[in-house]
Amino acid sequence: MGKLRVYQQKLVDQVRKSLTTGYKRVLVQSPAGSGKTATMAEIAKKLLNAATECCSSCTAKKLWLKQRPLLNAGALI
Repeated sequence: MGKLRVYQQKLVDQVRKSLTTGYKRVLVQSPAGSGKTATMAEIAKKLLNAATECCSSCTAKKLWLKQRPLLNAGALI
C-alpha cells in the first residue's frame, strides 16, 4: 500500500484521537473514490500494532492473524 494522501492521514489521526479520548464507535463518511479502503486498512494496521504493543498474546491480534488469509483475499468484503 502506498503513502496516504493528506486528507486520508488527517482522517486516520482524527479516528485515532476519537478512540483514544474514549469514543467506542466512530463513523467515517467519505465520498466514493476517496480511498476509504486504504484509509481503513491503515487504521486497522495501527490498531493491530497498538494491540501488539499492549501484549503479545492479545485476542485481537490472534483473531486478525487467523482471518488474515481471508482478509487479504477479499473474502470478507
